[in-house]
Formats: sequence, structure tokens, C-alpha cells
Amino acid sequence: MGGAVEAGSAAPRAPPGSGQPAAAARAALAMRVAEVEAGWAQGPPRSLAAMHQEAAALLHAGDALGASAAFAALLAAARRRRLTHRDLHTARTNLAAALLAVTAAEVTAAPGVTAEAEAEVEAGREAPAPLAAEALEAALAALAEVERTPPGRLPPPDARRATVRALLHAGRAYSALGRPGPALGLLERGLGLEPQHPGLRAAADEAAAALRAAEEAEWRLRLAKAPGPALLEPSRHTNGDSGDEAPAAGYRLAASEGPDGTSTALATAGRGGGALAALAAAEALPLRLLGPRAAEVDVRTRDTYNFVTIQTDLLMPHRLLRSLHDAPRTAACAEAVAAAVAAAACGPDGGGADARVLLLGSAGGVLALAALRAGARHVTVVERWLYLASAAGEVLAAAGVDPERYCVAHCRPGELRLGREVPVCCNVLVATELLCDDLLSSGLLSALGRLTQATHRTHSTQGAAGSGGAWGPRAGGAEGLLTPGAVVVPAGVRVWAQAVALAVPPPERLGGFDLSAMDRWRWWPSASLGGPLALGSHTPLSEPLELWHWDLSRPPTAPEARALDVRLTSSGRLNAVVTWYDVRLYGDIRLTTREPPSAPRPDSVPEAGGRGAEEADEAPAVRVSSLQPAVHWLDGPLAAALGHTLVLLAGHNTARMAFQAPPEQLLWRVGRDPSLPPSLWGALGDSGRMGAMQRAVAAAVARRRAAGSPGVVLDVGSGGSGGATALAAAAAGAAAVVAAEAHPGLAAAVRRVVADNGLGSVVSVVAGDAGRLAPGAELPPCGADVLVLGDAMLDAGLLGHRALATLQLLKRRLGAYGGAGGEGPAAAGTAGEGAGVADAEAGAGGQVEVEVEVEVVPARAAVWVVGVELLSRRVCGEDVSALNKYRWDDKYETVRLQDLPYRQLTVPVQVFDFDFTRPPPASFLAGAPTAAYPSAAVVQAPVIARGVLNAVAFWHDLQPDAARPEALLSNAPPGLAWAPPPAAAPAAAAGSPSTTAAPAPGPGTPVHASAPGPAPGCSADCEGAGRRLQALQYLDCALPVAPAPPALEAGPGGGGNGHGGGASTGGGGGAGGGGGASEVALCARREAGGIRFALRPGVGAPVPRPPFKVEWGGGVSIENPHVQRAKYCDLLVAEWLQRLPRVSRRAATAAGFGFGSGSGGGGADGASIGGGGVTSIAADLAPLWGSCGSLFLDSSCLAEVTHRLMLMERLYGRFQYGSGGPYGGAGGGGAGLGADGREVAEAVMGAGGGAGVEEEGEGRVGLVRPEDVSSGPPPVWF
Repeated sequence: MGGAVEAGSAAPRAPPGSGQPAAAARAALAMRVAEVEAGWAQGPPRSLAAMHQEAAALLHAGDALGASAAFAALLAAARRRRLTHRDLHTARTNLAAALLAVTAAEVTAAPGVTAEAEAEVEAGREAPAPLAAEALEAALAALAEVERTPPGRLPPPDARRATVRALLHAGRAYSALGRPGPALGLLERGLGLEPQHPGLRAAADEAAAALRAAEEAEWRLRLAKAPGPALLEPSRHTNGDSGDEAPAAGYRLAASEGPDGTSTALATAGRGGGALAALAAAEALPLRLLGPRAAEVDVRTRDTYNFVTIQTDLLMPHRLLRSLHDAPRTAACAEAVAAAVAAAACGPDGGGADARVLLLGSAGGVLALAALRAGARHVTVVERWLYLASAAGEVLAAAGVDPERYCVAHCRPGELRLGREVPVCCNVLVATELLCDDLLSSGLLSALGRLTQATHRTHSTQGAAGSGGAWGPRAGGAEGLLTPGAVVVPAGVRVWAQAVALAVPPPERLGGFDLSAMDRWRWWPSASLGGPLALGSHTPLSEPLELWHWDLSRPPTAPEARALDVRLTSSGRLNAVVTWYDVRLYGDIRLTTREPPSAPRPDSVPEAGGRGAEEADEAPAVRVSSLQPAVHWLDGPLAAALGHTLVLLAGHNTARMAFQAPPEQLLWRVGRDPSLPPSLWGALGDSGRMGAMQRAVAAAVARRRAAGSPGVVLDVGSGGSGGATALAAAAAGAAAVVAAEAHPGLAAAVRRVVADNGLGSVVSVVAGDAGRLAPGAELPPCGADVLVLGDAMLDAGLLGHRALATLQLLKRRLGAYGGAGGEGPAAAGTAGEGAGVADAEAGAGGQVEVEVEVEVVPARAAVWVVGVELLSRRVCGEDVSALNKYRWDDKYETVRLQDLPYRQLTVPVQVFDFDFTRPPPASFLAGAPTAAYPSAAVVQAPVIARGVLNAVAFWHDLQPDAARPEALLSNAPPGLAWAPPPAAAPAAAAGSPSTTAAPAPGPGTPVHASAPGPAPGCSADCEGAGRRLQALQYLDCALPVAPAPPALEAGPGGGGNGHGGGASTGGGGGAGGGGGASEVALCARREAGGIRFALRPGVGAPVPRPPFKVEWGGGVSIENPHVQRAKYCDLLVAEWLQRLPRVSRRAATAAGFGFGSGSGGGGADGASIGGGGVTSIAADLAPLWGSCGSLFLDSSCLAEVTHRLMLMERLYGRFQYGSGGPYGGAGGGGAGLGADGREVAEAVMGAGGGAGVEEEGEGRVGLVRPEDVSSGPPPVWF
């Protein structure tokens, strides 16, 4: 059969009857089809190929209507004669192209359309474009036929081309029908296959513009309507599975009307019989909870539940240490426990009694010691997590407490038995450690409800209301654990809610570019973020509303729901509800998780009466830092206008909260993709840093164009900036911009951003590993002369994402070089303004100097380090030093240093200085694995305070623009001392490297030690200062240090690298400073996973390590069981990855969340962007999320595990898009693995190295690992 014919290859002439309505166009088409069939019937029989050639000739001649008739007759003949052809899909695609040409001609002749035809279109009885519906049907049929084709029948290139053409014409047909949402979804799916296709890029820009215009019109229309409040009427709902009707906490909403008479109530809730039924119908709140025992035996959840449990066990010690850093919270809880013990000792009738305490969590044993020191006779500590139980036992044993007075049980709170885990009946119940950000997801109500209701059922003559059914306590087990009238801590809680908007900054703060499309993917699976919201990250849109007020001595055991009338105090797009709570621990001891109120917006009105604040007759609540407000994401944004009232449904099932907005009022549905890196939103909010990178990219493009180069830009990790740097390059006049993003979901988001800004003709988005790009394919044949390393490539420690290896590979393969040995195209002319210097490290062994015609943004980076002490010694007067062993890890973590109780012990010193513009050595260009950057350094850090050096914090200064060395970006923590005290001024200068240190700083590199205060380029009022993160690494050995006495400063220098004029000691030797080192040698080594610091060999004492990090050696038979337990998870992941490419997407359609639901939205049509789909692991994790509280899981840890698993699935899962075609697509993975997945398993498991210096070869760069993309929840959000 003939080849494909592109519509528009020849200018089609308008068919007769232009301007006719759609009915007339269809009649004309049917007439021409009859004429063609009659002509073919008179001659000899024709083959399908001959018919196709005749039809294609008509289309080339410009007779679009005749070509449409010929293609339609061909397909009819194939059906009638039962003929088939391998390329029959080509005829369907060409039919769609011809019909679209007819449609374009009709639209061009639109002035001739009669008023009657316009009325038909307005009434919805005719399509807005004639024959567009038929074109859409033909294109979708062609797409389905290609996807049904068995692998091997069509060559992959032909199948890809056919798929792209079908998607292009289907998208154009949707646009012609006035449905830009699904049009943009299909076009972006095609761009995932062919990023450089000009037709797809132009059509996507047009569809995006139409969609934005439609959404803006809808936005303004809804803002113009002022809904009135809903009328709440009592209703009834069933209580669990008992079938008994109980007074509902929900409501049926009677319809109310706004000024224009439109209904504004939640009609679906009214028809569904209440708010609770509406929430359950929307799958926002499951009515049947999964129990731990059921999760352990169910084959669908068994492995996933065990995996999550073990992973949470490994993560919880860090969360415990973080909560102990929150001294006000720990002190308030200890005070409340002591008061409760004193009250229980008085007895219910005022007589004396023994206080017996049941602790559901003990804050590392601190609360148990507080109870014992307050006079408790016995304390039972119940810890849900293994290593928290071990830590509590160690702290209690170290305190010298009589073992007869306490016991520690590792058990879930719902499985306690008297005489087994709990030796005595208790009269004090403490559950303060079950408090979490969203209050319910750690099992607070589930545990308290079971224990208190069982007590009421045992000791009350009337029995406990609601004891039956799914929401009451299980029979047996919990009876007898508590005495009647037992004191419960916490005693009560009030839950507050506030409507908010979380969005990217406006265009005026982002270089004039609109990145609001990124908000279509703003979502996180957990309401508990695990970190604070950044200052100014959200905008309150309403005053606080009190949701619930619970007496926790009789907590709710049944689900509750209600309708909220949210009066808006500001305008915006409401996409989330922030909740916090005020909890009364005991007496007047109170805690609150509310953040301090932010400054009101200019268009907002003040909160009425300061609702949500402390009551006037109550003592002020203690603001805790380890607990944050929870963010509950809606299914999509709502149009919010000042003074209007919106209706939201709020409910809980004792295990989680949920909020629901009217589906018909959503502007779009948000894309639920847990695999997106959570640090993305913080980077998008840092408009100061982003603006500096945009200006540097624009300047680099201008220099390359001035030097006569085309100005081709490769933006690596473009999704980290939402495509902002790629847009800046296009606006600066770049000939072509390629935005490479390994994460397919982020690539889809960047495509939407590019289309929204109308720059699709210049910017192409490639979903895949940048190390696999090639000139002439994804890039122009000339290669790229501007390389941009986005925020996704540079972590807090600079090199954790293998930025150097990626940069060197791209320079060798994609850049333009002069000299010998390069793979890239030869550079013409002389080096431009951004040319690098000769490689000083190449050596003299026959290597030649190579000049590179590539600009790199950022141009330079310097790594700085400071020695700190970060230890927990005493909390509330108790010795908790046994917990410090859980700090150590073999990897560095991302932190916000100002949030930690650290002590600075040394002056910050510069370790490495990386010049990214430096060309790779000639040996590397020839393929030899030669390191092009320094791999090791030893620096002397003067000590400025006495302490124990057990950790280092390090960060980097970036120079974005090679021509502006004074403009720096730094993530240095605030409040550091950048120079020794005045008395120690003659000591060695900070940053003085040893003979093996990195090269001396170049021009413009800041010397922090000589300039106390904030780091250069980062003033106190710098935008995004609260979002700056640092890397923290705990050392293998700890060293006592102390500043040098002034008497030693005047004498000759002691340790000797010849720099600085006389430091008192060298590399941590022992003399001076009262038994501690006065100058510390910090050894830095660049490894595959980033920079690793250590003291000199033999210096310091080895630090204790957590049990799951202690290797015994000698084989599996005598391996540490804690290590084996952790490795069990690794084996599960490896096995899962090996079978991942063969898992069908259809196996997971029942999941409650997934990145296919909405996926960025296509407006009211709800088209999926990026070919999303629910994955298999999402189906396994969904039951755990629905019953998080009843399973006594930690939602923040569950979110981290979910993120990492789904990230692996997105990167490595080669899922088929749509109905299952075998040719990839936007929904596929970005690494292109083999069928068995062994390569992925080795990369994830770290097989084959990682301990030494990384080699900048293709084998180490071509595959992106999950740990290179994200390292868990960030210390600060949004």
C-alpha cells in the first residue's frame, strides 16, 4: 500500500459547497463516495494498494473532499470484501488527514456560514467544524489498529511513525471540535515519541492556547457568580456494618441559589444521602478499614505491608531524634505525664493509689523516666517500631531504673493483652507519641478507641455505645488493661481547617514566564508532609473553621462527616485544605501545631475574631516544631473569590481525614503522581535562584550567537525548574532548545509549560536520560553549544546526582570541540568568549590542550564544609546519649541546618573548586576513563569552639554566569561564624588547602573566612533563603576539639603543611586546647554517590552505629539479623524490578490513587496528560493508605516509601500506553532496560562499585538511579 500523505503537503483547494453546514458537508462526502465506488466498479478489480494510490493522488492534487471519499471507499471495500493489509492503518490516517483538510477549508470559509448553521452549532446539534468528528473517528481507529499490531509485524520505526501521525491527526480533530483538553493530551503523547516533530509542536501550542483561553473564561465566569451558603439539614447514615442508623455527623445539603439563580449546593451529596456517603462514593474515605492481621495474611498486601513495616522501622529512629530536638514539645509532654501520675496517685475518690502507666510510645524512654520520677509504681512502654523499643530499653537501663518497675513491649497498640505485653492493669494512658501532623494517620483514635471502649464495655453497666460493627473494638484482648476512670493523656483535641492556595510564583517573579501548568501536578500522597511549609508557600483563602472537638477519654469510634461553608477572605485558586489542632495534654498544658499567621494579602479581609487561636481563658499553647500543619489536597482547584462561599465536605474514618470539593466545580483534576520529587516545589518557589539561572542562560546564548554559533541549548534535568531555564534560552534567541528530563511525568509537565508559553516551535522536550541523546536525532547535527545543569542535577551536596560524570559525557558526545580525539562535531573558527582553559590535570604524557566551544551554566562551583557537633546528651534532664548511635549513616542527608541544635566547631573551609567550563582532557575525549576534576582533598579547619566533632555540614556556591564571577548563588546556612575569634586571628586562614587540596579559588570565588556574616551572594533578604538546604554527614570517628590557647598562637607552628603561619596541631593530633585538637584535617573524597568526608586514618574514636548498619561478615549464615532484615527489602525490590517490565498495566486499575487519575488534567474533558496510568505497585499500596491509622503506620514514612517505589516504576517500568501498544510512549520508563531488569537491579542495589571515585564513562552515566533523582521528603516544603 502507498505511503502516508501529510495533510497540507499540497494546498488543498476548497471543495464545492464551502460554507455549508456539517449536514451538507456529510451529504457531499456521501455523494462523492458513491461516485468513487461506481467508478471503481466499472473497471477491472483494484487492489487495496491501487485504491490507496488513487486516493493519495487526489489529496496531493488538492481535492481534499475527493480524497476523503476515495479513502472512505477503500476502507468500505476492505470491510465488504474481507481484505486486510499490513498498512491499512495508513489509509485510516490519510482519511483523517483529508477530512481535516476539508474541515480547514470549511472553517476558512466561515463568513459564508448561514445564521441557521450557527444556531445549530450553538444548540449543540452540529459539530463546530464539519467532518471533524469523522476525522477523529478515523484517527482513533488508526491508533487502535497500530496498537493492536503484534510485535514484529511492523518495524518499530514504522510503528512509531504511524502512531505519531495518528496522534497528530486525532489531536487536530479534537481541536477542531473545540475540545483542546483531550487534544493537548494526545499531542503531548505524540511529543513523547517524537519530540522534534514540527507538526506536533505547532498543534500543541495552538491547543494549549485554546485551553488556556477556555480555562480563563471559565475562571472569570465562576468568579462572577457569588454563591450563597448551603442550607444544612440533618440526615442519617449507617454506622459501619451494623446496619443501625445513627444520628449523622454528616449533612444532606439542600440546594441554595446564588444571585443569578444557579444552584451552588453539593447536589451529589444530597442525592447520595449525606456527606459521608459522598466521601465514600468518591473513594476519598474507605468505610471498611484493613487491620494489621488481615494485611499480613492477604496475598495482595502481605509483601507490601511487610516491606513498608521494615522500611519504617529503619526510618523511625531519625524521626525520634527530630522530635527530641523539639525541646518544648518533650518538656510539655513530660510535664503532662508527671501531672497525670500525680492525679492518678490521688485516686478517683481522693484516697491514695499506685500509679501504673501505659505509654503508647515513650519519646526514647524520656516519658517513662518522667513517670517513674513522678512516683509511678510501674510503667509499661509499648513501642510500635522495633528500634524505638530498643532505644527506650537502652535509655531506661542506662538510667539505672529497677527492671521490676518497667517493661518494654514491641507491639502494635491494637494487639495488647493483659498479662502478656501489659503485666498490670493501668490507671494512666499516655499516647502523646501517636500525635502526627494530620492527627489520625498514626493510629491515635484507633488505639484510644479500642482501649477506652473496651474499658467502658467491661466496667460500665450500660455498655459502650457503638461497640459493635467495624468501628467498635474487637472482641476480647483489650479488656482489663485500664481501670475505670483512668487518666488519658492527651485529654482532648480541637481540629481546625483553613482553605489555602499553593501555587508557583506569578510570571513577574519567574522572568515573565507562566509556570502555572506545574500546579496541575502539585500533589503528595500524605497529608503529613514530614517537614515544615516554607515561609510564604501558601496563601490562606478563608478564616479558620473548627472541624471537631473531641474528648479523647471517649474518642470517636465511628466515621464522621460534615459539610463546611467556607467563606473566602481572599481570591485565588483553592486547591488544598490545611488542618492543625490544639491538643490539651492534661490540665492547662496544651500543644498546637498551628503556624504563626502570615501577613495578609492586600485583597484579603482580616480573620474574624482570630478563630483558631488560643481561647482567652486558657493558657497559651506550646508551639511545637516537630509537628506541622497537614495539607489535604483536593482533586483539583476551585475558583475562589473574595466574599464568596464555597461548600466542601470534610470527614474522617478514625484512620484518616478527607476533604472533597464538588466535582463539577473543579477547574481541572490534579495529576496524582507520587513519584514526582517533593523537592521540585521548593525549587519552583525559589524565584530568586531561578531568576539568576535564567539570566545566566540568556547571557550564555547571547555570547554564543555573537560568536557566530547557532546557539543550541541542552537543558539537563529541565523538570527541576519547570522548564523555566529552557524558556529563558528560547526567549534569548536560541536556535533550538532541548529540555531533557529523565522523569516521564516531569517531562509531560514541562511540555505543558512550553506549550502554554507558545514556545513549542523552539523548545523540544525529551523524556529520557540525557546521556543517551545524540546529535542528528534528539539534537541538531551541530550538537549543543550551551549546556545547562538544572536544579534536578545539583543536590544539596552538589554531586549526589552524578552531575560531573553527566557533564563530562555530554561535553564529549554533544559538544563542539577543536583538537583531536573528540566524538562531537569539529568546531569551526576560534574559541568564543566562553571557551575553557587548557586542562591542567591532563598530564604531560602526550596529551594536547583542547579548547571547548561549549558554555556551561552554572560555570563554576565551590564546595565548603564546616565541622559541627550534633549530639543528644540530655533531654528533660535525662541521659539519652544511647540514642546517638542511630544518627550515623553511610550516606549524607539533606537538612536545613538552622532547624537542628548543632554547635559550630570549626571555621568553614573550601574543599573543592570545580570549573565546569574546563574542557575534558584529550584522553577522556578518546574514551579513556580519566578523571577531569579533583577527586580528593585534605583541608585544615581551625577550631573555634570546644566540643566533639562528629559531623560535617557542607554546601556549595554556584557561579551561574562565566562572565560575572561576582554573582553567586549559595545554599550556605545562615548564622555561621566565617572567621576565627579575634584572639585567634593569627591562626591558619580558613580555606587554606593542603598540598592535595583542590586548586585555589579562581577570580570571584568568595573567601568566606575573611568576611564574617552571610555567604556572598546570599543576603539576609535573599528570596528563598528559607528554602536553602545543606548536606549533613556523620563521620565514622568522633574527635574532641578545642580552640588553640592564645599562648600557643605566638609560638612556632605545630602541624605542618606550611600554610597559615602556625597552627597548633596538625590533623587532629592531641595536644593543645585542653586535650582536644585545635585544628582538624578534613579529608574529602569524591565518590559515585557524592562527596564523602572523614578524619585522617587513626584520628578519633569510632562512633557506635545502629544495629542495622553493623556488618558482622563471614557470610549469610552468621550475618547480623538486623542487617539481614534490611537486606530482605533490597531483595524484594530487586525481584520486583526484574519482573517489572513484564507486568501489565491492567493489573492495577483498581488502585485508589495513581498518576493516571487526572494526570494534569485536560480541562473539563479530563484528558490524561503524559499517557498516565495506575501502576501495579499503586494497587498494592492503596489499601495501606486507606487504612493507615488502623494499621498503625506512619504516613510520612509511608509516603517516602511510596515515592521511591513509584519512582523506580516510572523510571524503569516499560509500561505500554493506551490500550497496550508495544512501542513505548510517554507513559513508559526513561531508562530502556532489558527484559530481565538485571541492569536496573544492579544499579539500585549498588552492585559493581560505588565505593571509589566515579569514572566519567558512559556505563556510569547512561542509567539514572532512583537515589540520583530524589532522596526522600525535603526538610522544608514548597
